[in-house]
Amino acid sequence: MKRTTEFIRTLTEEKRNYIQEYFRNAPDWLKDSLQLVHVPAGNLFVEEGDLADRVYMLLEGQVCAMEQRVLGIQYKHYTFSPIETFGTMEIISGIEGYMTSLCADTDCVLLKTSRKKYEKWVGEDSHVFRIEAAKIGEYLLKQARKERLNVLVGGAERVALKICSIYEKAKDQAVCISRREFVETTGLSERTVSRILGGFEDRGFISRKGWDVQVTKEQYEEIRHLLNDTVSPLAEYE
Repeated sequence: MKRTTEFIRTLTEEKRNYIQEYFRNAPDWLKDSLQLVHVPAGNLFVEEGDLADRVYMLLEGQVCAMEQRVLGIQYKHYTFSPIETFGTMEIISGIEGYMTSLCADTDCVLLKTSRKKYEKWVGEDSHVFRIEAAKIGEYLLKQARKERLNVLVGGAERVALKICSIYEKAKDQAVCISRREFVETTGLSERTVSRILGGFEDRGFISRKGWDVQVTKEQYEEIRHLLNDTVSPLAEYE
């Protein structure tokens, strides 16, 4: 517990305040059960269908939800940033196995506890139950919107939406994106992604840096303007 407390003190004020509010009514036996774990980038720490016997809270890093049941293709359908909890949807839904596979996209630091202890707490504490129910609803809504976009728009729009999403999260900083990331997050083949990016490069929407794609503010604005003709500015593509 001491190690966990010391690490939480190193987090930003915003994160510390969220954790304090989240565990506001948590009993000591729950707090004492929290373990600090480090997961290196690329490691799959939750696999779909496995017994959901652990709950995790992401403190640092990025985690992606992965679909890998079709033709062995790894499709990253959602990216999580701190603070986020995993395993709570299964508890609230009464499901025994994890509903999706989770992989560390970057080096991650998480808190871990047993499902049994967390389930007992969330069943007694309406405050944390409401927090989790709201986050689950938001996640499911975003997923549904993304899947509707995939049905309604073409491959070029999917790639453009992904570029805009990454750039907007970088807060007006030029970004460098690997071609593999487009394949893993849009569900398009590598050949299709390469063809689309080649067309974007010919039109000056992106630049190349080796095998990666580089996007500046000016290029982002051109892509966003292009998208506005077909896709609402409110559209999100995680």
